[in-house]
Amino acid sequence: MGNQQDSSERIDQAVPESASAPTPRNRKLGYFLGTLVSTVAGILVALFIIGIMMRELLRCVMSLGCPDSGMPIPIILALAGYVSLAIVVAMLTRRIFKSSFGIGLLWNLAPLVTLIVLQLSVVQYEDYAFRRDRTRNIKTAISDAPFIQLGEPFIKKTAERTGGVLMLVHVPFTVSRPVRAWSLALLVRIQYPVQFSTNPRCNDGFVAPTPGFHVVDREYDQSPMPSLLGPMLVSEQLEPNKQYYLIQEKHFSYSPCKVSDFQEFDEKQIHAMLSTGELGRL
Repeated sequence: MGNQQDSSERIDQAVPESASAPTPRNRKLGYFLGTLVSTVAGILVALFIIGIMMRELLRCVMSLGCPDSGMPIPIILALAGYVSLAIVVAMLTRRIFKSSFGIGLLWNLAPLVTLIVLQLSVVQYEDYAFRRDRTRNIKTAISDAPFIQLGEPFIKKTAERTGGVLMLVHVPFTVSRPVRAWSLALLVRIQYPVQFSTNPRCNDGFVAPTPGFHVVDREYDQSPMPSLLGPMLVSEQLEPNKQYYLIQEKHFSYSPCKVSDFQEFDEKQIHAMLSTGELGRL
């Protein structure tokens, strides 16, 4: 009887211990919930970082430069907050589901690491695609150069609505075989004189669209297209025995300047040429 009682007591003591022991299913549930929370947080952090980077890029463009000040503080804080959250979630799942803290932490950090790797992969591919397309366009432009005949540049001047003067530089050209319109933007170089006006304040101007030219099939008295929308192309491929024009906009934005300030300007001072030397070094 004594032996039987001792055996039953050992069984009673063993049952609660086995019942309270964590099961693999509970651990997997803990890892799943931790990863789910970390994935949502990782997506939010990634969107926040992208927003900060876009804001910094816009600020650099608006200020025409970007100081090399390292990683912005908000991004560092966001990454630190995510790591802290991953640690807290790993601790909670270990306490509730008896899961491994180390494994849980790795699972919790995996979503953001995966997002960063994917983003870097996309950036690398876009950079590769850009360099591939640029090389292809350069080779095409060099092969198109012998079949492009440039005429003498001429200008049309008009007063801008906001003040100042817009000088539309026309370069007539024809092609003796079908060529790509973008080849002209890569090949043509325009040399401008130092002085456009006897009024020194009317000599400072900027070129638009930047970079490139409008490629059109007629003359224009006004801008063919707003510069912010980029250059206008009458066609991606230009046909032989047809008159085309390259147009580059020269904006003299000093508002007191008038068209009369440029009346003495000799348009023969403008020279347009085809150049393949710079393309070969790209």
